Amino acid sequence: MAWDAARVTEVVAAIRRYRELSEGDRAARLQADEYWWAIDAVLVDTLNGTIPIDAIDAMLHHPDADNDFRGYLAAGPIEDVLIDHPATYGSAVAALCREDPIWADTVKGIWLNAQEWAALPEELRQFIPINSISSDSTPAKKTRRKRPSKRQDSQPRHP
Repeated sequence: MAWDAARVTEVVAAIRRYRELSEGDRAARLQADEYWWAIDAVLVDTLNGTIPIDAIDAMLHHPDADNDFRGYLAAGPIEDVLIDHPATYGSAVAALCREDPIWADTVKGIWLNAQEWAALPEELRQFIPINSISSDSTPAKKTRRKRPSKRQDSQPRHP
């Protein structure tokens, strides 16, 4: 996909519309599917490591990019490129964080486990707060002690 200014504007508008509709009633959520192409385009290029950092920067600074949209970018494309392609994107993101308070603030919204954080260039780690590092990449499973049902518990036990 070509990531020129017109395409970035189109993608930002579609993602915002998708996110609005996906929080609505069933009819709105079904309508949101019309805008999935934009999320898919960003996701594919992000996971492949082919999205230009300039495209992410343009989305981050787009006039329609509010704090909610920046949060989406932090937890989505920016986090993904830093996890999947730290060598490709890490130094560029660090440079942008040094120069631009919006970038520095946005990367505070990403969550990495210790291994992912360690894979980042040292110059970038200073911008990612230590409290966003989880000890494991998978959420801890809550273990629940199984109890017999009341009916099972009330039945007499035979020797």
